[in-house]
Amino acid sequence: MPASLGTLRVMTVNVNGLRTESRRRAFFEAVQTQAHDIVIIQETHCGSDEEAAQWLAQGGGPGVGWGGLAFFSNGSSLSRGVAILVKSGVVPEGSVAAVEYSDQHLGSATAGRILRVGWPTPERHVSVIAVYAPCEADQRPAFFTQQLTNAVLAEGPQAAHLIVAGDFNTAMSVADIRPAAGQDPSTSNRLRGATQLQQLLQAAGLTDAWRHLHQHDREFTHVCNGGSSGSSAGRIDAIFISTELVQQQWLKRAEHVRGFPVGDHDPVKLELCKPGTPRLGKRRWTFPLELLGDQSFKHTLQSSLQQFLAAWSPTGQAGELLQKWEAVKDLIQIVTQCEQQHRRQQQTQQRRQLLRQLTALQRLVQQSGLTSAAAQEAGLRQQLQQLELAAADSRAAARDLVNKIYGDSSTYWFHRQGRPAPAPQLIKQ
Repeated sequence: MPASLGTLRVMTVNVNGLRTESRRRAFFEAVQTQAHDIVIIQETHCGSDEEAAQWLAQGGGPGVGWGGLAFFSNGSSLSRGVAILVKSGVVPEGSVAAVEYSDQHLGSATAGRILRVGWPTPERHVSVIAVYAPCEADQRPAFFTQQLTNAVLAEGPQAAHLIVAGDFNTAMSVADIRPAAGQDPSTSNRLRGATQLQQLLQAAGLTDAWRHLHQHDREFTHVCNGGSSGSSAGRIDAIFISTELVQQQWLKRAEHVRGFPVGDHDPVKLELCKPGTPRLGKRRWTFPLELLGDQSFKHTLQSSLQQFLAAWSPTGQAGELLQKWEAVKDLIQIVTQCEQQHRRQQQTQQRRQLLRQLTALQRLVQQSGLTSAAAQEAGLRQQLQQLELAAADSRAAARDLVNKIYGDSSTYWFHRQGRPAPAPQLIKQ
């Protein structure tokens, strides 16, 4: 677990292709901002290891490459491809993360659906499996009983904790399906392979994390707009974890992420925490570079600084300049945090309003199957995604500007500020 704190934050997301630079930047920006420890990706559409290395180097933009571990099982440039990203510090010092199973040996026509990576920890060996099951309903039963079974039950460290996550293209039960108008959910193609997947989960001792914490809820991670026949939806993305972790109360949270800036599925994320571990505190505050492009904020900050400096009265005491510098930094932080809070409140209000409208429409579609309501639902999902994408673009643009001006220049000048000048030393001849 990261930094020996016993906490692990995991997210799985179907990105629906990362071939365009703008999508990759939005993806890495979101992943790095939201501070996930492990990210499990489906449908990368990455064609080679060389291409994957280039994507990782580019990351969220200039100077913001992916700094952690990354493992890929590539499909083609048009389909498939899974990957596992592991944040720096998650794998304990002295341990090595390694590929334990990959479907690359199956050939380019079918590879890019399964990848297993593992590493030892002080508590137990951890293995993470990325899964992208076939969309074709008739292929899923064999996929679960053969390829996925081989990966999950692969020879390796005994009693390893398993995290199996991805897009399974299969709903576990009728409760996880919202059929199109006039359709019987029990005959839905989304259920093909569910029996085989449940048998594998039972054999491997795995539990559906989201369903365990939301036993009576109905949420869907993918909506398919069927046009005149109406839309259908299913909870086909999931994270399965070792039942032992659930029994020992490691599972603290599991939820679906609405409005993720990349992909056409709602990601699933969870938090595992060793019992008795103190909750993580707030992250160290850093100045949000995107505010440098806001003229109104810059004017407010400059006015506050001018008023503060005009009211500053020199005392002639030792260390006065250091105190002044620290006071200036405190003022900048206070003014900036007030602006951040105001913006968060605005964004939260917009997001809550869209979520309330989305929830109401989902109920309407479920009860009536109205095609018009289904179209509005798709529009609201897109608005949520655009809201998050706009925030990510703003942050990325600010970083690009700073990187363009300063690049990889030395930060020695900044580190010197506020420090008392060293006392002169007499050099004796």
